[in-house]
Amino acid sequence: MENFTYFVPLDFTECSYNALHYATILARNTEGRIKICHVIDLEELPDSENPVVLSFAMDRLLKKAQQKIRSLREIISMDGVNVKDEIVIGNVRNQLIKQIDEKRPNVVVIGRDTSKRHDSKGLVGYLTRNTSVPVLVVPKSHNPKIPSRAVLASEVNANHQIQFGPVFDIIKKVSTELSVVNVNSSYFANAKGVLKWLENESYKPSNNGKSPTHQNGCRLSGIIDFIRINKIDLLCTVRSNSRFFDKLLHKNVSRHLTTQADVPVLVITE
Repeated sequence: MENFTYFVPLDFTECSYNALHYATILARNTEGRIKICHVIDLEELPDSENPVVLSFAMDRLLKKAQQKIRSLREIISMDGVNVKDEIVIGNVRNQLIKQIDEKRPNVVVIGRDTSKRHDSKGLVGYLTRNTSVPVLVVPKSHNPKIPSRAVLASEVNANHQIQFGPVFDIIKKVSTELSVVNVNSSYFANAKGVLKWLENESYKPSNNGKSPTHQNGCRLSGIIDFIRINKIDLLCTVRSNSRFFDKLLHKNVSRHLTTQADVPVLVITE
């Protein structure tokens, strides 16, 4: 039964196409479905007070978007994935948050342009800050494929209650291994504490999978090396809602990883 929805903001750039491709691969292997959302930005309209000019420009943008999405929908459907689409008009950020709040997808999948420098003011940072839905950030440079080796890099306290459902739903169906990297080793005295935490979150590896492994006291810069050395292809992290907590650590782990990692990063809000 299709009950896992991947929400993909699409602006017809190369990185958004790459994110859609990755979401389609996940949907095909997790019995999920795709929800495409394109926002016609009002800033794209010509600076004119003539209603006829504005109406013509709006109609042109709408037809162009419909044509592109129609082709994508046919391609994705041929891959055996259920796909729906919606085109809305307005401010991109506001409309995406509105659609996410209304549709309540399981995961938002968005592309990241690796050729540009991103910060917390970009769309990726905005979505991760303003929605409780997990956000999967896919670098444009990443070649979409089924993720087989996942890692959970977290800075949160083991006593915190976190909804890991989407992470484990994906990992259990497509990955064969899960590793755990703790940014702040004081939260877990040893690997046993990590595994107990995961057990409390109802994580159970697949029959063909390996039990979670653990590495303690890994700094932010070390996580990138850990990903490269261990050939990790899906990174999961947790974003804290506490501004005091972020200031205490001097930098936000999820923001750092989504802008630096060369693999898809799934950000879960604490």
